[in-house]
Amino acid sequence: MNGRPADISGSNANTTIARTFATAGTFGYVCTLHAGMTGTVIVQ
Repeated sequence: MNGRPADISGSNANTTIARTFATAGTFGYVCTLHAGMTGTVIVQ
C-alpha cells in the first residue's frame, strides 16, 4: 500500500469522497467509471 489510501468502491459518478495520504510521494490512479481516464496525485 505504501501510503496510498484504499480504493474507492461503488459506481456513482455523482459522489465526492476525500482520501488522506499517509506519506509523501507520487500516486497514480485509474477511473473505473471512464475508460482511459487516469491521473496522478503528488503529495509533498
